[in-house]
Amino acid sequence: MPARKTHQPGFPIYSLAFTPKKPRLVVGGGGGPNKSGIKNAVAIYDIDTKTLDWKELVVHEFGRDEDGCMSLAVHPKEKVIVAGVNSPESNVKEGSNRNCRVFQVKADSLSLMKAISTLESTDSMKFQKSAQFSPDGSILATGTTDGQIKFWRYPDLTPVYTPLNHGSEIHDLDFSQRNSLVSSVSSQKWMVLSLKDGKVVWSAEKPIMRQSEACEFRATRFGLGPTDGTVFTVVNAKSRKSGFICKWLFSMSNPSATKAWKLEKSRAVVNKSITSFAISDSGTLLGYGAADMSIGVINAKNLQNVHRIAAAHNFAVTCITFSPDSNMIVSGSADGAVHIAVVPPPSTVSPVFFIWLSLLGAILMVSIAYLLLITDEEQEL
Repeated sequence: MPARKTHQPGFPIYSLAFTPKKPRLVVGGGGGPNKSGIKNAVAIYDIDTKTLDWKELVVHEFGRDEDGCMSLAVHPKEKVIVAGVNSPESNVKEGSNRNCRVFQVKADSLSLMKAISTLESTDSMKFQKSAQFSPDGSILATGTTDGQIKFWRYPDLTPVYTPLNHGSEIHDLDFSQRNSLVSSVSSQKWMVLSLKDGKVVWSAEKPIMRQSEACEFRATRFGLGPTDGTVFTVVNAKSRKSGFICKWLFSMSNPSATKAWKLEKSRAVVNKSITSFAISDSGTLLGYGAADMSIGVINAKNLQNVHRIAAAHNFAVTCITFSPDSNMIVSGSADGAVHIAVVPPPSTVSPVFFIWLSLLGAILMVSIAYLLLITDEEQEL
């Protein structure tokens, strides 16, 4: 059984990310505006890859009248992180919610560089659910629960394109490896946008699985490395009884062509809804967290199970990520736990071996049954 360990940072977890150069785990969350004493914070930890113990390096707490950290984005080249944290409710209602906060990471602290608003709503229940830097670090994309996708030029954070209204809460977004496309999903719509002009090049609505099962989109990730040229979508049955991963192929040279997008494979990987999703930097593994509190690792090529941990958390998994070397999978939950698990190495035994082994076993069982039958007949004679 691969090693695993659970840690408690002292607040509910809603966002996770790793820093790229010297891999450190960034954890965000909190209890929201409250008087219970549960802090709203972003914390950074060193992880011992052998023991899975962690060492606290930085803890940045937000005010008790502010929200928890609901999203994180880590710059690919600089010591910068972006945290989605709503301002106090009074500020939100006044239209001055500086919810997108950019921090410089220092040795023992986070230094606020800039704060902007990515939300148009004055409803304090709306928040920035997704944020991600482009692979070259020049653009920040944000997705909010009021349905807005916005692109910001880094580091000045000026708007790049006209905001795009998704129509409903944006669950997830992701940049393509080649810095040319952005994939985003809300419950009933999946859209792919071009970074050349911010316009939609592909979209799909109201997903159906198994010919007639009504579903909802939940997450999306572009392939990396050996899976470049593919995009993965997570689709949950409305019955909450199945979570699917779909693998799409697309034309990188002409993604807006009518036949540029093709569903290559889909598979139900869990019997509950998938609540969080990630792809490893190697591009070979997919990770998911589910409503049944389990986490799983999937082969990105054939969508087959690699590893599954049942009851990794006490509540549904809110966020999941791989370490930069793809050797660890880390998940978080509103139960306040961060679960770190070693990803088992890929099997060195060919699947053909197991097929032959099964055939030999069947032949052996038939042979034993035949010998027993002959023995019984001889005894009767």
